[in-house]
Amino acid sequence: MAQHQDYDQSSLGGTADELRAQLRFSKEKETELLNQLRETRAIIESTQAKLDRLIRTGTIAPIDHLPDEILVAILEEATSFHDGATLECPPPPVDSWKWLAVSHRWNNVISATPSLWTVINLTLRWTPHMLTRQLMKSGNMPLRISIQPSAEVRIRWFDWDTSEACEHLSSLIVPLHHYSHRWRSLSIRGFSSKTMSQILACLEDTRYTSVESLCIQSDKREADSVLQKVPGWINYTNCPKLEHLDLGGFRIPDSLPPIPYLKSLSLATERASTGMPVPSFSLHDALLSASNLSSLTLFGTTRSFGDLYLTANSISLPSLRELKIYPQDHDFPGLDRIIIAIDATDLDHLEFVPRWGFGILSHAPFWPLGVPKFPRLRKIRLKNTVNEHSNMALLASAFPMLRHAALGGLEVSAFIARSPRPIDRWEELESLTIIGPEYTFMEQLLGWLEERYQTGRGMLHVRLEGLASTSDFLEFHNKILQFAVVELDDIKLKIGKATFVVTPSIQAKLSKATPDIASALGNIRNSDLVPCEDDDDNPVGFDDF
Repeated sequence: MAQHQDYDQSSLGGTADELRAQLRFSKEKETELLNQLRETRAIIESTQAKLDRLIRTGTIAPIDHLPDEILVAILEEATSFHDGATLECPPPPVDSWKWLAVSHRWNNVISATPSLWTVINLTLRWTPHMLTRQLMKSGNMPLRISIQPSAEVRIRWFDWDTSEACEHLSSLIVPLHHYSHRWRSLSIRGFSSKTMSQILACLEDTRYTSVESLCIQSDKREADSVLQKVPGWINYTNCPKLEHLDLGGFRIPDSLPPIPYLKSLSLATERASTGMPVPSFSLHDALLSASNLSSLTLFGTTRSFGDLYLTANSISLPSLRELKIYPQDHDFPGLDRIIIAIDATDLDHLEFVPRWGFGILSHAPFWPLGVPKFPRLRKIRLKNTVNEHSNMALLASAFPMLRHAALGGLEVSAFIARSPRPIDRWEELESLTIIGPEYTFMEQLLGWLEERYQTGRGMLHVRLEGLASTSDFLEFHNKILQFAVVELDDIKLKIGKATFVVTPSIQAKLSKATPDIASALGNIRNSDLVPCEDDDDNPVGFDDF
């Protein structure tokens, strides 16, 4: 028996005393580990509780992890002017004082950064005290002045008695006179001609010695917005540094005052109905006084310009790099004759977008002497300009260095659907924008992209822009992704009476007549949908249904 007992002890790796000691040590270790586990679990529970409480009370936004200089750069971008489509009034820049209450950090950063106070966007909400604070915080930095009714108070501007509006504006503009040496830009947009006249009268005695950019546009919705005269103070003597001039809704004089340093000029001579009498002016004489232009935008009708029958290359603009023409006629536009008259061999960017689609642009204006008129053109935007009778091969050959093209539906069919495809003459093409993608020509586009890809010409950058009135848009989008790098630029999908913005986030503009649209969207959550304006300009969300 003793021999058997000794055999068992030796097989367990020690004597009974040794094993008892090892067991005691293991139990003590277990107790220690259990205590550590309880302490660790307590720390986890405490930390989780603090995190839950922090999440409930407010999470630190990612933007607050950025250095101050990066935050300032973002806020400066938000307070800058961003012009949208030609002659469309962009939203007023954001006032920096609106962000002071975001957090203590934002308040400190904004208050200590003069560059965030240099945009002065005068509206009805402004008071002389607010203006004084803005001027003090801007230090000695250049000022950008904007006088434009914001959307929510636009009606109040027009409901005001003109004398009352002028008196209120005077109380704001008069203090600004003392700082006119710091003005760099002045933008006045969106007022009726009657109110605009009063505003301009308040500015007559100001000297614009430092102003480099001037934009004055009447509200295009006002029937009398084309009846004003160009302010007499827009001249070289009063504005010696003026480089950018944008005039909309004015009687343009026969000859614009000579402004030697003018680099960009935008003229909108007509925005009223066709029944209104529209004054004309001599375009030739107006452009002769601005020979240093690098950018020219013309918006109007044939009757707005009194000398359209110009000889070829009669207007020399050697520095011109950008030409944008927006004919507004109901009949034959005729503004294509300006292309014939302008001599600008270094033109880089051309836009020709008539309001009405008549397919009037032929190859002839671009081949006046048997050679391309704009051989260095690299960017073009065409919509409502061509038809099935146009010689698209010659038109495409007029731009041998083209790299970026934006085309409407007529142009996509004309440049892509024909065989051989005229668009293939643009051998350096890098990007193609499709304006208002529709089923009829999306299929043609897909076939061309597939053909291009299979022949080894690489993937093109394709941008889809505007309203997509096809239910097959998503299907075509997924197919195009196989052969091109696709970018969605403000794409809107129209489903029934609802228009959904695809980028940059899902938004919806819904009609009261579509109460069931939310359920039809499937896996799109209500929280992903941003309330927009209804047909009567009232905000509408899903809770309204």
